[in-house]
Amino acid sequence: MKTFVVVAALLGMTLATPALGQSDSKIPSPTPSDRQPALVSPHAQLNSAGFVYIGDHAPDFVLDGSHGLPVQLSRLRGDLVLLVFSDRRDQFVAMRAIVPQMHEIGVRIVGVCHEKARTLDTYPERESVPLMLADATGEVAAAYGLWDSASRQTIPGFFLLDRDGVVRIAFSGRHLPPDEIGRLTQIAVSTF
Repeated sequence: MKTFVVVAALLGMTLATPALGQSDSKIPSPTPSDRQPALVSPHAQLNSAGFVYIGDHAPDFVLDGSHGLPVQLSRLRGDLVLLVFSDRRDQFVAMRAIVPQMHEIGVRIVGVCHEKARTLDTYPERESVPLMLADATGEVAAAYGLWDSASRQTIPGFFLLDRDGVVRIAFSGRHLPPDEIGRLTQIAVSTF
């Protein structure tokens, strides 16, 4: 909750909370133990959208990576991971501006975009961007609550995962400038 408050304050958001002594029984407070991570298959049909909250274990998935090899998110545990979603690969190019800053604080940037794997084969090397993963079906974006089924596009967003795969920042709905993403990530990393 502390990380969310910091992020909300930086983005100028206000947090609505019940008055002292009141409870809101309509909105149950989910606990991380209630939501166990499940492996998301990028080859199944999109039939539901998920939501990922701060404190959740990030939903596990396997996607084809830009180096021609499949990447499983849970295999990245032990690293701090900045998981950045975008609809197209060219929207991810701006992230290269914060790669040195993220490397310095031990954060690995991983992009997930709504592209086919073959379009990403040489793209990261050619454009000097971090690892990119192909979510051609949009199923992984849907599991993270970032799939717009009406337009069949990935909604922009990012998640900061700690070394245990727990979500520390969850942001969606618009592209933030990379320097803002970097600043929020640095602040969050300094709190754990």
